Amino acid sequence: SEGRCTGFINWQGVINTALRLRGQDLMMDLFDAPETCHHLFDLITNIMIHATERLRQHQRRQGVDYRFATISNCSVNMVSPRQYQEFLFPYDCRIAEAFDVIGIHNCAWSADLYMNQYASIPNLGYIDMGLQSNLKHARKLMPDVRRALMYTPMDLANKTESELREDFTRIARDYAPCDIVL
Repeated sequence: SEGRCTGFINWQGVINTALRLRGQDLMMDLFDAPETCHHLFDLITNIMIHATERLRQHQRRQGVDYRFATISNCSVNMVSPRQYQEFLFPYDCRIAEAFDVIGIHNCAWSADLYMNQYASIPNLGYIDMGLQSNLKHARKLMPDVRRALMYTPMDLANKTESELREDFTRIARDYAPCDIVL
């Protein structure tokens, strides 16, 4: 009934969706109502997996077979590594285990505080992060994962040609092979 659907839907991630639903109260819930957070995160995870599977069924009937999903953790820098491990990592892993390949979008933020945990997520096939991340460490931890660097429009617009050259030389030296998202 929906017609042909050949693109990708970004379902966001558990933290992004929970933040949209609860707003800033989510941050206090992590301390004051951890069981509520786990319940909310479990519901979001189940819906993401179920909705992705429903979409995939529809796409397969039309001859399109995508085997990966994406987790968008744009808001992850609002929680500590300990909170990520306790509250979000288990749900990111459940989503990852439900699909052949998982991609983690981390925006242009530093992924350093979460990088070790990200590297242990099952079926990890893609990760992106910002320039402030320890790119050498990312490449070492995830040598077979398709890596991308999210280069901000502010840097592109405001840095001198020399600074841009320095950044891209560092990216090539420390993180390549990788994609660069401008």
